[in-house]
Amino acid sequence: MRLGITSDCVHFKTPDGKVATSTHIFKRQIEALAAYFDSVVICCPFVDTAPESSYSVYADERIKFIPAPKVGGNRIVDKIKLLRTIPAWFKLFKRVNESSDIVYQRFPNNLNIPGFFYFYFKRKKVFATFTGSWDKDPVASFSTKLQRFFLKKFFLGPVWVYTNSKNLQKNIHSGFSPSYTFKEWEEEIPYIEENKLKRNTNNKTLKLISVGTLCERKNHSFILRTCVMLKKHNIPFDLAIVGEGEKIEEYKEFIEKNGLSDVVKLKGSMHYNDLRRSYREYDYVVQSPTSEGYGKVPIEGYFHGLIPIISSASILANYITDNGKRGFVFDLKDEESLFKVLKYIYCKFPIEQRIEMIKDGRLFVKNLTIDAWAKEYIETIKEYFHS
Repeated sequence: MRLGITSDCVHFKTPDGKVATSTHIFKRQIEALAAYFDSVVICCPFVDTAPESSYSVYADERIKFIPAPKVGGNRIVDKIKLLRTIPAWFKLFKRVNESSDIVYQRFPNNLNIPGFFYFYFKRKKVFATFTGSWDKDPVASFSTKLQRFFLKKFFLGPVWVYTNSKNLQKNIHSGFSPSYTFKEWEEEIPYIEENKLKRNTNNKTLKLISVGTLCERKNHSFILRTCVMLKKHNIPFDLAIVGEGEKIEEYKEFIEKNGLSDVVKLKGSMHYNDLRRSYREYDYVVQSPTSEGYGKVPIEGYFHGLIPIISSASILANYITDNGKRGFVFDLKDEESLFKVLKYIYCKFPIEQRIEMIKDGRLFVKNLTIDAWAKEYIETIKEYFHS
């Protein structure tokens, strides 16, 4: 069977002509799905030059690409350009249709709005992932809400969503977004055992890491303001922030102005292999998004034996932490909420409870792997379409 994919994940060609992306997890997930198909064609936006940040190169020869123009933005001129691109998109969808037996659409994004209608009227076999929040999200855009509506009411195949709801219609499935394989889960065992010994020493410095795009929604500024409170109360800590984005200069200035340069490090973009090594140096993963459908980073933390500390604005925060049994949740409406959690960890958090949380977290993610994700998708697709 041949698979077609439509996605807004940006790709580019390396200087030696190979196709690559900076979205490492997308590439790993698609390669896992590709193992079940004879061929895969991905329709996605391409840019002319490779970024200076890290990227992953495709090696599976079954995977081919149909480049699409990269459009989007909030300006009027951006919206006009987007509308003008729709006829070109339909030509690309025709190529995807001819090259595939089933199409995988990743929502929400601009590309898949016309893509939804094209494959709907073609009565194509389709399946989808909706990476926004399926539950009520007060900050969701009109476009995101519209695509969620289309998927609920008219989509012709199974859809995987991030939700707390247990009462879902037949074709809607609660899903997750994996980063690691089961083999990689096993590879972390010696590092976690080694770190257990370190946690039983008197070194009580809070070792924190946060990963994500440096943008308004990821809200690293909340974490940085908390760092000022930690410093004021003489609570020792180290924080690594991994990622790039529009806020980087603002954060650099804040770190310098508040004398945090020795304890807060902006690490920039990392290849996932380098990120794995970085996770091993820390004890807690801290995320403070103003909105999040599914928190990949806390799940990655569990793989490495880290304990997540996440904002309640993450839709699945209570599910991920099992209502505080294997992690911590704080409230963005309370400016001191994260500080209070970190102060508790520093002053009162029992080592025995910490070790138990790590064990529980590791067991929780043991089956949330790329292997399990791809297998579930394939089995569900076959059952749904009776193929």
